[in-house]
Amino acid sequence: MWAWLRFWAWRPKPPKPPAPPAVRTVAVIVRDTAGANVDHARVELDDVPRSHVGFTVDGMVTFADVPVVLAASHLWVSAIDYEPVSVHLDLPSTDVQVWCGGEPDQATAIRLPALEPVKLVADHDPRKVKCNFGSLWDPVLARWIFQGNYPSMDEGTRARWREIAAAAGDTHFQCGNPTTPYEDYHIPAYTNWLLIDDMAWWVACAKELQDDGFTVIAYADSGDNYPGVGYHKRFFDAIPAEMKPNMIGVPGHEIVPGGYSTKNANDAILEISAAGMTLIAMHTGDDRLSWSSNPVEQDDPFHGDELACWHGEAGHKITHHFCQLRTSRADDPLVDTVTSSVACEAHGIASRVLGDEWIDPNGNVSPDWDMHWVDPVLWETDEELVFKGERTREQILAVVRACLAHGFSGHGCGTPDMLT
Repeated sequence: MWAWLRFWAWRPKPPKPPAPPAVRTVAVIVRDTAGANVDHARVELDDVPRSHVGFTVDGMVTFADVPVVLAASHLWVSAIDYEPVSVHLDLPSTDVQVWCGGEPDQATAIRLPALEPVKLVADHDPRKVKCNFGSLWDPVLARWIFQGNYPSMDEGTRARWREIAAAAGDTHFQCGNPTTPYEDYHIPAYTNWLLIDDMAWWVACAKELQDDGFTVIAYADSGDNYPGVGYHKRFFDAIPAEMKPNMIGVPGHEIVPGGYSTKNANDAILEISAAGMTLIAMHTGDDRLSWSSNPVEQDDPFHGDELACWHGEAGHKITHHFCQLRTSRADDPLVDTVTSSVACEAHGIASRVLGDEWIDPNGNVSPDWDMHWVDPVLWETDEELVFKGERTREQILAVVRACLAHGFSGHGCGTPDMLT
């Protein structure tokens, strides 16, 4: 019996389990905000005495030799055309996946923000319009840019136009849909994407602009001929809801007087609002502040009353009036003390919106239309003359500066220094 006890007393102890590995694997998966893999992204995981550095392939880079003792670290992810990610990282002692964007599919995964695309345009108030829809030069095409053509241009041209507009200080960009050719100006016709049932392409082009930071000014129609009841709602219904807050909806170019009756214009505004748009602009014809008819049309719901149309249901849904001034004369003095000057005309229009009780050169007090909810935007002056080669950009900027001085909150032509 004692021999048996001595046997168990002196039995060798079982071997200790193997020590845990000194290193483990850290895999970093990089995706953008749309969920797409980002290749060639530089990934750096902080360590001592040197960092772990690699580049993503198919959206992933793996570091197989990360010490287990590395618990608190820092991760840097950078890629061309994206904002960098820089975050503190608490790592477990086991293998782990670190996701920048996308959805982790393992319990050990750590979720980080996705890479954000770098924007050409900084954050801004979408109500304050800064646009050059027709007064910027494309050196490759050797013609003035008419932004309404944007969805019909090739990818390289669209990218170049965005860069040119951003370099000019623009925060807004017109994305059009009409089919009217401007043959005299070397501007070709372009497709009505709604009528050919390809609004998905128009939306994709508008999203390009928004991804670069622009507020999109969405023209649904040329304005030459009223496209019919329901057209404007179908157009804006095709735009995703998340894009609409950074977009201004416009029925068409210079619609009254033009291809629309007063009732047509009113119906278009109500349809745009019904489609979920909260920023809506009315673009009327030369010298016009309202869309009431003159002479009075039989179906005009306002019977030619300019104030009534602004204070009706549709009028209160409009956030911007895009003012269309007549072209200036070559010898225009550009002062509001001369009735024949376009600057005088501009002051008369703006004063009704602003209610500043301006006294015109004839001694008349400009009436206050009590339109406090509307931003007056000097949308167009002499672009037509620029397209025809009858004015230089410097000349139209002099006109724009003279007119903007009277209280307009935005412009469709000009430079950022014009607005405070």
